[in-house]
Amino acid sequence: MPLWLYVTLSALGFSALIGAELRARGFRAGLHGKKRRRILRNFQFLAGALTASIALRLIWSQLFVHVSPIVEWGARPIANLIGCVLVAELIGYGLHYVKHKSSLLWKFHFQHHIEPRYDIWLVTHTHALEVMISGTAMGLALVALGFTPSSVEAYLLFYGLANTYQHSAFDYSLGWLDRIIVNPAYHRFHHAVGSDTNFGNTLTVWDVVFRTATWPKSRHRPNLEIGIGPGPEPYGFVEEMLYFTEPSASPSYGPEPTTATIPVYVP
Repeated sequence: MPLWLYVTLSALGFSALIGAELRARGFRAGLHGKKRRRILRNFQFLAGALTASIALRLIWSQLFVHVSPIVEWGARPIANLIGCVLVAELIGYGLHYVKHKSSLLWKFHFQHHIEPRYDIWLVTHTHALEVMISGTAMGLALVALGFTPSSVEAYLLFYGLANTYQHSAFDYSLGWLDRIIVNPAYHRFHHAVGSDTNFGNTLTVWDVVFRTATWPKSRHRPNLEIGIGPGPEPYGFVEEMLYFTEPSASPSYGPEPTTATIPVYVP
């Protein structure tokens, strides 16, 4: 995929999603309002996320130059693309799962969960070091498995847009595709206090396979408490970035899942 096409499609997609999100008062409050610390934190994370994204793309381009694939797909572009998406999602699922189970890795992931508001600001709330390490590991695996640059870039474009879409404050739905593609109602359960469910990055397939899927009762936003609850995790960009240097303390994601009391609905 030419770089200009990738940038154009990304810009159009993100602009549409962000423009629609401006209808949410909570999202607008993250741009300007009375809570200056929260606004500053949002823009600091946004700058960090953009920097990490650009750096990671450069790293992936070098992987295609210096890493030799161990699998040859031949002239099968569709199979290559489908395989790339499924493998990338499997790797993403595994990485995401262990970040919630390891007290050390949680220190690099809680930033995405500590915010009690659910809107697309959450997409930017990531630890740059986590993004770089996880992304490099995934890129190395995809290149080694013979997935083409076009397939990888197509997945990256899909991931970026789908990840933004699923964090929206609104009740978006893709109809029957909600069975496959993570929508906001589905992903809200993952961000609920005490949740231990819905770890899929953009697809529900591996949640279904590993039985960690929890379906919302309807296509509308479930009424859940969002965040991680009381715990040792700090709030503030610098404090959150440096939290991994602190001595280990009991994380606040907790062992009790919310799935037992959630009514099941398959769209």
